[in-house]
Amino acid sequence: SVALLLATRGSAAARQRPAAVIVSGACADPLSAGSDGYFRKQMAAQRRDPAEYSPYAQVRGGLPPVLAVHATADEFCPYPDMEKFAARYRAAGNTIDLISIEGVSHFFGFYDEQGKRRQAEAIRASLGRWDW
Repeated sequence: SVALLLATRGSAAARQRPAAVIVSGACADPLSAGSDGYFRKQMAAQRRDPAEYSPYAQVRGGLPPVLAVHATADEFCPYPDMEKFAARYRAAGNTIDLISIEGVSHFFGFYDEQGKRRQAEAIRASLGRWDW
């Protein structure tokens, strides 16, 4: 989630963004209806506007390419939120690849061999497209 914030919002000090971002299981829209409300409560306690810290709310044109690898059964960061983020990111003219890991949960990278392989392949492919 922090990486998505760096892509969309930039660093707090200089508003600089990375050249590209790779995320796995990121919470793309902590303000969505599927959210548990924890994020909103934390922002309210700090008297901050939650939209300033929501990657989804910060999407606009001119942002770096993103590779998002996300489990379709993610119980912490809902997959539909990442789909919605990806659609908005593309609509703003940015590049994003969403790799869906079917039927596994948030921590698939620790236990699902096929998911780990697909994630590694997607990372290698993205790095190649980005000339890294």
